[in-house]
Amino acid sequence: MHVVLISECTRKSVSRTQRILDSYAPRAGIRTWITPITREGLAELHAALRKSATRNTAVACYQNDGRRRMCLLWIVGARGRFSADGAVAVRTSRRLARRAAEIPLWLRCVCLLAQAASLVHDLGKYSVYFQNKLRDPKMLRDIVRHEWISVCLLRALRQGTSWQEAWQVLHDGKALDEVIKRPTDPGSRAFHAPATALEAVDFLVASHHLLFSSGKDGGSVPLVAASHVRSKNVPQNYSQPHESLPEDIWKNFQRLESKLSALTEALQGQEHTEFWWACLILARAALIFADHTVSARAYPTPPDDDTSAANTRFVENKRVLNQPLHWHLTEVAHVAANAAWRMGQLSQSTEGPLEGLQEASVASIVEPADEASRYHWQNLAADALARWRQDNPDTPCLVFNMAGTGSGKTRMNLRAACILSRDASPRCSIALNLRTLTLQTGYSLQSDLGILPADMATVIGDGVTQKLFDWAKRAEAIDDQDMVEPEILCSGDSGPLPAWMEPFWRTARERVIVGSPLLVSTIDFLDAAGRPDRQGHHVKALLRLMTADLVLDEVDGYEPDALVAVLRLVQLSAFFGRNIVCSSATLSLATADAVHAAWISGQKLRRALMQDPDMAPARSGIAVIDDSLAPEVLVSDNKSAAFSEWYAKRLQDMMAHLRRMPCMRRAFLQPVEPSIQGFQNAVLEAVQRLHTENAWEFSPGRGISFGLVRVANINGAVATARSLALALPHAHVACYHSGDWRISRFHKERRLDHLLTRKRGNAHILADKEIRSLVARTTLPNVPFIVVATPVEEVGRDHDFDWAVIEPSSAQSIVQVAGRVNRHRLVSCGNAHNIAILRYNLRHCKNCEQGTKNIPVFKSPGYESKRLVRRYKEYDLGQLLPWQAETLTIDAGLRLGGGSDFAIADDRGIAERVTRFFGADSDGGEGLFSRSPIDAFRMSATPYEQTPLRNRAGRKQLWLMRVDGENALYFRWDEDPHGASWVRNKHEMREEEAAPNAWLALSPPEMERLCHEAGIWPEEGLQAELTSYTNDSFMYDLGFGIRRIT
Repeated sequence: MHVVLISECTRKSVSRTQRILDSYAPRAGIRTWITPITREGLAELHAALRKSATRNTAVACYQNDGRRRMCLLWIVGARGRFSADGAVAVRTSRRLARRAAEIPLWLRCVCLLAQAASLVHDLGKYSVYFQNKLRDPKMLRDIVRHEWISVCLLRALRQGTSWQEAWQVLHDGKALDEVIKRPTDPGSRAFHAPATALEAVDFLVASHHLLFSSGKDGGSVPLVAASHVRSKNVPQNYSQPHESLPEDIWKNFQRLESKLSALTEALQGQEHTEFWWACLILARAALIFADHTVSARAYPTPPDDDTSAANTRFVENKRVLNQPLHWHLTEVAHVAANAAWRMGQLSQSTEGPLEGLQEASVASIVEPADEASRYHWQNLAADALARWRQDNPDTPCLVFNMAGTGSGKTRMNLRAACILSRDASPRCSIALNLRTLTLQTGYSLQSDLGILPADMATVIGDGVTQKLFDWAKRAEAIDDQDMVEPEILCSGDSGPLPAWMEPFWRTARERVIVGSPLLVSTIDFLDAAGRPDRQGHHVKALLRLMTADLVLDEVDGYEPDALVAVLRLVQLSAFFGRNIVCSSATLSLATADAVHAAWISGQKLRRALMQDPDMAPARSGIAVIDDSLAPEVLVSDNKSAAFSEWYAKRLQDMMAHLRRMPCMRRAFLQPVEPSIQGFQNAVLEAVQRLHTENAWEFSPGRGISFGLVRVANINGAVATARSLALALPHAHVACYHSGDWRISRFHKERRLDHLLTRKRGNAHILADKEIRSLVARTTLPNVPFIVVATPVEEVGRDHDFDWAVIEPSSAQSIVQVAGRVNRHRLVSCGNAHNIAILRYNLRHCKNCEQGTKNIPVFKSPGYESKRLVRRYKEYDLGQLLPWQAETLTIDAGLRLGGGSDFAIADDRGIAERVTRFFGADSDGGEGLFSRSPIDAFRMSATPYEQTPLRNRAGRKQLWLMRVDGENALYFRWDEDPHGASWVRNKHEMREEEAAPNAWLALSPPEMERLCHEAGIWPEEGLQAELTSYTNDSFMYDLGFGIRRIT
C-alpha cells in the first residue's frame, strides 16, 4: 500500500517523531512523508510512534484507497489537530472560558463538594496520638479512625466551638455514634441518605477511606461501631491537638461550604437525595483520586517535630515523615476540585480528551457480513440501529443481543457499540466472566476483525494465565491505608492520557485501563466501579465506565448475588449516559427485567443530577436483535410494565420461530435410582447409549465419539470420572474443572480447544497423532473419548461435542451445556438422541441416601432457595421439563418465556433475590438501589458485601507442587503475624494413582517440563487455588485433579 504521513507535532515531539518517520519513509516536505509500505511495516511504525507519543505528538497516516482520494487510517497523539477525516485547520481560535452562569449547577456543586471536603478530610490527623503514631515505627490500629474524628471536629466547629474545645467531642458517646446529624422523623419508614450540602460534606469526609458498617437490611441506620470506632473509651492523646488549626484552612472551608449551601438552597431535603447521591458519586471519586495522587508525591523536606505531618514514605527501607498536613490539605483540595471538574466533563458528554478507535479499526468492525452467510442477520440489525441513531442522535440505548450459538454475537456486540456511539471515535469496554475467555476474545477480535493492536488492551489480573495464552498462540503459529490494592495486570497499548489523569496510575501498563479505546476485561476489574468500598480500584474502574460504552457478555450466566453486582455497572453506565449491549442467547424475562430496572434507575439518577431534560432526556432507546426475527428498536418511556409486556411478546415470537427449525439437539430422560451409586450407574448407561447412537467412523471398523458429562461440583466430577474410567476400560476419560494445577488445566484447555473446534469437520481429529495412537492401542471397535466437566465448560469454551450427559442445576445449565453439542457442524440429528438429562441430580441422590429432605439441591450452582423448594416438584426432571413422547428438543426456548416449569422456578429464584436491590418486588416495594429517596443503607459496605461478584464462601488456600525426580512434594501458603511462606504439608494433600485410561492427564514431571516449554516458572505453573470450608483435607487424583475430602 502507499501511505502519506503528516506531522503536526510541537516542541520536542517534532524531532522525536521525525527520527522515527525518517527511518521508515522518505520526506516529501518539511513535515510530510510518502512511501510504499507493507501492512506489517505500517503496524511496526504505528507502534513505534505510539510508544514515544506525548501530549505534543500529532501524526496522521493516510492511505491511497484507489478511488482518487486519500483515506485516513489513524492518528497518533493529539487528534484535535486534525478533523474527523484528517484535514488540518487553516486557522485556530482559542475557546473562551465559560462564565459561571454557563456552568451547570450540578457541576459547580460537585466541584464545591469535593474541594470543601478535601480541605477538612484529614483534620483528625492533627491529634497528638496520630502525630506520635507517624513518628513511631510500630503502626498501631486506631481506636477511632482519623476520618471520623475529622467529621466530629467539623460538626463542633460549625457550632462555633473553638479548636481546643472541639476535640472534647470525642468523649461524647452520642456524638461519636451519629452518622447523620439530623432530627429524626418518627413516621419515616427508612433512614435516608444525605439530603443537604452539610450532610454530603460529612459523608465525603467520613467515607474517603472506607464506608460505614450497618445492620443487615435496607432502612437501617449505618453504624460506625465496626468500621470507624473500635471503642468509646477514647484515650486523652486522641483529644489533644498537636498544633493549632491553620486559619486559612477553616476560612476557605467556611467560604466554600457557604457558597455550596447558597447555591443549593432549593435542593435541600428528603426529596432531593437522588441529586445529592449523584453529586457524591463524582465528588467522592474526585476526593479519593486527589488523596491518592497527592499522597504519592515526595515532599522536598520532611516536617519538623512541631509541624503536623500527613503521612510517611519509605527512604532506603526506613519509614520517614513525608508531607506537612497543612500543605497536604491545601493541595488535595486543589487537585480534587480540578479532578471533579474534569470528571464532570467526562460524565456530561461522550466527546472527551481520551482516544477512541482508529478509523481503520472502526471500518473493519462495521464492515457488512456476507449476505449468503449465516451472519447476514447482523446487517439487518446494524441497519436498524443506524437508522435509530440517526433519528435519536443524543439518546442512549440499551441493546439485548439474543442471537443463537455460533451466530457471531461477539462481533455484533462490538459493531452495535460502534454504530450507536455518539462520538466519531468510539470507545468500548467488553466485560467477560472468565480470565481465559478474556484473552480468547481479545485475540479473536484482533485476528478476525482486523482491529489495530494499538486500539485494544486486555485486563485479566493473572500473569500466569497471560503467559500461558501467549505461549499457546506462539506454539500454534509454529505448528500452523486503604485496603492493599492488588496489581492490575494489563496487556495492550494506550495513547497519552490527559495531564490531570496521569499521576493516578502506578505504572504505564495500568494507564491502558482508561486510555485504551477498546478494553477487553474480566468483569472482576470493572466490578470495582460498582463497589464504592474498593477505594482506588473503584475510581480507576469508574473512570473507565464513564468514558466508554459497555458490552456485557452472557449477562444471564451469573447467580443472583453476582447479577446484582453486574446490575450496579448497568446502573452506573446509564447514569453516565453510555450505551450498553447485553448479550445472551437465553436472556429470560426475569433477567431482562432486572437489567431494564437497573438501566432506568441510572437514567433517573442522571436526570436528578442534570436538572435539564436536554442533557438527560426522560426517554431512552431499547433494542432487541437476534438471528431469527427482524430487529426491534424503540424509544422507551422507561416504564417497567410496558417493557415487560413488550419483551415477553418478543420471547413468544422467538419461541414460535425455534419450533419451526430443524432439531439439532434431542434429549432423552435417563432414569436414576436416587442413591450415589444409582447416580453413577445412570451416568454409565447414558454414556453407553449416547456413544452407540453418535459414534462416527475414525478408521475401518473403528468408531469414536467425543462426549461431555456435565457434573455440578468438583467432588462429584472427579468421582464420576473415576467411576467411568473403571467401568469403561476401553474409553479415554478426562476431567476438567478449576481444582487443578494451573499448567494441567491449561494443557487440557489447549488440547480440547484444538480437537473440538470442528467448523471444518473432523479432518484435524483424524490427523491428530495422540488420537490416532490411542485408537490404535484398542482392539475393540468402539472408543469413546469422555470429558467429565464442571460448569467451567458451559460458558466461553467454544467446543463441539458429539453428545452430552447433563446433571442439571438449572434450566439455564441445560441449555448452556446443550450449546456445546453439535455447536459447529449443525447437523440435524434426525430421530437420534445426542443428549441425556438425568432424572435426579447428585445432591438429591445424596439427600435421599442420607434421609434428608426439603434441602435445596439446585443451588451452588443454581437459583433455588429454601422458600422455593416446593416449586421444584420433588426435583424430578421428568416433571420439571416438557417431555413429549419421552424426548425433548433442546433450544433457547426451554429457558425463555416460561418454556418449562424448571425455567419458571428459576426465574422466581432470580427475582426473589434481585428485586431486593433492583426493580420492584411482588408487593410493589422498590429495591434498595432503585429506591427513592436514596436509602442510607447504601452509605455502608454491607449491601455490596452481601452481593459480591464472586462467592467468597470458604477459605481460599494456595497450594504448590514441587517435583523431586519422579515424586511430588506439596506445600501450602501459610500466613501468620510473623510472615508468610510455603510450608510442606504431608497430611492435608494426599495422592491417588491415576486410572490407566485417564486422558489428558500429565504426571508431575511432565507438568514441570511443560512449564519450561511455556516459559513459566514452575513455582507459578504448579500452583492450585483451592477452597476449604471447615478443616478439609484434599486428595490429588493424578488422573482427574484435586478434590476435597470432607
